[in-house]
Amino acid sequence: MLADYEGELPVELVDGIGPTFGSRLRENGIEELSQLVERSPDELAEITSTERVSVSPERTATWLEEANERLRALERRDEGGGESDDESGGTTPASTGNEATEATEEEQ
Repeated sequence: MLADYEGELPVELVDGIGPTFGSRLRENGIEELSQLVERSPDELAEITSTERVSVSPERTATWLEEANERLRALERRDEGGGESDDESGGTTPASTGNEATEATEEEQ
């Protein structure tokens, strides 16, 4: 939940960004959600892909959608609009069905 974080909101708050992808993003100066949303899906796909693992711009676009949702929820909360980090009760993006071919859980 967003209320657990003071100040910085790490990129790992986004579903699908685990320690490995988070490390790759941090190596490129992207540590927080606010920095993540400043990048394009293509740029994020290039940063997180390796020779072994291909991350699609479509996948990184879902990361951006979720990051933007979380930041908007935090703004609403700060403005007195509520305590929840998502009005629907969750922020998990719809599955594309390609996750298994794009990266293993170990890579996330």
